[in-house]
Amino acid sequence: MKYLDKNKLHKYGFVNNEYITKLDNDYKVIITYDNNKLNVKVFDNYNEEYLPYYIKNNIGNFIASIKEKVDIIINDIYSKCEIKNNIEDEIYKYVKEKYNTIPNKPFPNDDRTTTLKNDKEKWYGIIMTVKSSVLKIESEELIDIMNIKLDPEKIKQLIDNVNYFEAYHMNKKYWITILLDSNLDINKVKELIDESYKLVK
Repeated sequence: MKYLDKNKLHKYGFVNNEYITKLDNDYKVIITYDNNKLNVKVFDNYNEEYLPYYIKNNIGNFIASIKEKVDIIINDIYSKCEIKNNIEDEIYKYVKEKYNTIPNKPFPNDDRTTTLKNDKEKWYGIIMTVKSSVLKIESEELIDIMNIKLDPEKIKQLIDNVNYFEAYHMNKKYWITILLDSNLDINKVKELIDESYKLVK
């Protein structure tokens, strides 16, 4: 679970845990922070709640556009107000000390996705923020994950759909996704990072 800093939320524009903004089509978005979760409501030009926004499988272009714009706002709030996960800092510190790896952000319009590259410029890890639903977790919250390369048999042994998942957005035979959660064994993760580094040499 992600946690947000209430002081940072206040600086962002939240008043009494509520943030109100408008999209470029004048639709109003009200975001509230309650029980460590961001809740979203969208209102149309008649100031009526825009119910199609809440339909998960609605694929109309207009609704998709609304959802995309709201997602951009939510991601921006998390990127600026999140209380960062110490596990991620531990990973960066470890790869810097052991492999002299400098985390790299390869995508100009994405200040979150970070790659770990060896001295031959090959990825041995990638850290991203994604919706928990991409890992089939019943939630809409954003989560931090890391993909690393491992032996296929090791991947089969590790997957528990709690901390270790089939690789998101990568070859599922050779890559695995790790949920960077506070209950993760960081020493075990470091060992797996070492394996990944060796495999991509």
